[in-house]
Amino acid sequence: MKNILIPLLCLAICACSNDDDDTSSKICNTADPLEDLSWLNDIKKTFEADLIPAGNQIIKYRYKEQDVFWIDSCVNCEDALIQIYNCTGAIICQKGGIAGLDDCPDFQSEATAMVILFNNVQN
Repeated sequence: MKNILIPLLCLAICACSNDDDDTSSKICNTADPLEDLSWLNDIKKTFEADLIPAGNQIIKYRYKEQDVFWIDSCVNCEDALIQIYNCTGAIICQKGGIAGLDDCPDFQSEATAMVILFNNVQN
């Protein structure tokens, strides 16, 4: 009996996942997307230097089974264009702007897991 229990115990211990491999808390497979995704870091740096009183926001959502980034370059500005990017930095849809774009009309109803990553809106 002992000969069976020891290998089973070893197998059970080896099968346990390591916390370092947990990707559930990561965004785009990184713990710090604002620093680790170069294209997103460039947007953040531009926003930090921006003096628009309305401010800027970068918000992470989960949309259509992927992490996406809501980039608002002028919060609460009329006709501001909001762009939604995937992890590689490709624009997957746009909302608003002078043309009133809405490439993803289901975004508000389908997007989940909102995390504000950057916000310099002044009150």
